[in-house]
Amino acid sequence: MIMKRLFVHIIPIFFLIHANGQKLKPNEKIEHVEKKYVLGNFTATTIYDRLILADGAIENDCGKPVCNIQIKFSSNIPEINIEAYDIFIDTTYDINNDGIKELLIYHWWVEHSWTTISVCSLINNKWTELQKTKAFVVEDEDYKNRVLKKGKKIYLIGDSWNKDFSETHK
Repeated sequence: MIMKRLFVHIIPIFFLIHANGQKLKPNEKIEHVEKKYVLGNFTATTIYDRLILADGAIENDCGKPVCNIQIKFSSNIPEINIEAYDIFIDTTYDINNDGIKELLIYHWWVEHSWTTISVCSLINNKWTELQKTKAFVVEDEDYKNRVLKKGKKIYLIGDSWNKDFSETHK
């Protein structure tokens, strides 16, 4: 009899179940995002879901155990899938001199101030990651300057913390 009373007094917590199986609290929702980028003579569209909290704040979450971002391109360019919460893409130099500028991808996973920067090249109709680094992009107004071409060499500049974690340096 005591056990029955305990169960009666437990306050139930209700969740909405999204079609993909993720649990949402009341007044939260999943927003489907599509961003279009014009990158020279082709376009790219990033497609992903993000969680909107009850107060309207955008959460670094997609409401699923794994968050994937799909990048679809115009023409017959193959798509890219990246595990991340948010993304920004652009082009950079033609690193391998094939007449096609390489793709610069900033993708956020946990902390929105820190990002992974990837430089990808379309080689034999497949995307290849040429280089990758971490960057603290909050104070980075000129993000394209992270890719430097000197002669035949390309450098991708990342950031790291100093010893006491009080400031970052390149």
